[in-house]
Amino acid sequence: MTPPRQEDGAPKRTRPRGRRGRRDALRPPSWWAAWAVSLAAPAPLILLLNTQLLAPTRDLILYDCGVAAYTWWLVSVALSTRPRALDRRIGLPALYQLHGGLGVLALLLASAHVLNLFTMHPIIYWSGRVAWYLAIFGAVYAALFMSGWLVDRLPLAAAVKRRLGRFLTHEASVWIHRLNFVMIGLVVLHVHVIPRVSAATGFVIAVDLYTLAALAVYLWGKLIAPAAPSRQGTVIANTALNDTTRQVVIAPAAGATAYEPGDFCFVTFHTPGLPAQAHPFSVTFAPEYARASAAAGSPTTASPAPLVLTIRGAGDFTSQLSRLPVGADVALEGPFGRFNRVIAAEDRPLVLLGMGTGIAPLVGLAQAYAASRRVMVLHSVSRPEDLYYDDVLSSLARHNPTFRYNHHRHRYTRADLAALLDADLLAHGRFVVVGPAPAVLAMRHTLRALGVPARHLLDERLTM
Repeated sequence: MTPPRQEDGAPKRTRPRGRRGRRDALRPPSWWAAWAVSLAAPAPLILLLNTQLLAPTRDLILYDCGVAAYTWWLVSVALSTRPRALDRRIGLPALYQLHGGLGVLALLLASAHVLNLFTMHPIIYWSGRVAWYLAIFGAVYAALFMSGWLVDRLPLAAAVKRRLGRFLTHEASVWIHRLNFVMIGLVVLHVHVIPRVSAATGFVIAVDLYTLAALAVYLWGKLIAPAAPSRQGTVIANTALNDTTRQVVIAPAAGATAYEPGDFCFVTFHTPGLPAQAHPFSVTFAPEYARASAAAGSPTTASPAPLVLTIRGAGDFTSQLSRLPVGADVALEGPFGRFNRVIAAEDRPLVLLGMGTGIAPLVGLAQAYAASRRVMVLHSVSRPEDLYYDDVLSSLARHNPTFRYNHHRHRYTRADLAALLDADLLAHGRFVVVGPAPAVLAMRHTLRALGVPARHLLDERLTM
């Protein structure tokens, strides 16, 4: 496909993900601010409790531990709605890190609270204990099934997840994670039935307001906002790229938020036989190319641009997408991502390294920047059939003298990269690496060994 021309040779900046994670070495001020605000959230409740309740200092400290733990659980609930404004400032992986970090800190303080206070009242005792047990179970389960931190680094954890994953699907994991709401209800009961605490009326009212606010944010983010007409879409194409990978094209409804190259969205397919759960997928083509591609297949003047998704049938959900019909309704959440925001803010050459379907978000970045700066695209695959965007990338190389494209059977070794990357790219290039999580971690190590500064590395890790 011949690339569409850009008037000024630069990407139009509109607005700058199974599990999907994006990491970079940058820590914007918003990252520090998000942590500071979250950690300080319990302060008003602690102040109210300590001014309204007379108790020994030791007991007050332990009460404060419980208050802080509960508040951080509420903040985590609000963060689970994936606020897009926060994503654009710190990135979704950093948001997940904040969500998980607060959960761990809350569990530590809750443990100090539960293990060092005693009561003979059965409701007080069991409401607190059961909430604590649920918190422990949730933390362990999330570490194994909802986060890639352990699975990506420990083969034993990955093996356990694969074995249990036959019975516990992603959808089941989401519902298990929602046991947090049972825990929240038990904590509210716990607060209200402790006589000396319930006598602190201002504190109890504040706790209830905090709880209602967190639940309102969750209900808005998960139930009300997703029903908005601007967050709907329609499947306009579903084609096989090879025997394991499909390209799904979605036309967003009018008023949908425009996406940028390298972004990803959470997509829910409303089709009988497919789980009605949101899954993250990278947007493959840059907006201008997506419009051109859609017009070539079936003329359209759709605005915003269609979403071109590249999906490998590897999980319990994605393997069923061959049954997705054209015309199917979908719900869209997003777009998310900071790749384009980071790249557009600097003037560095680009090295885009995709492993397998990790090439998907890199194609759009390559299209957006091919005409305006030096770009090197490296695509490693396990078999030739997986080079489904070879024609697109080869066309970019033919039309842009500063664009280079190389594909490789199996993973690039250190020697391969040393032969392909010159000193300028290694020292000054912005590297974006996307692929399976263990492979990305290994590639980061290889690039660091070649002299690439850690602050120049961005990545997206695909964890099943």
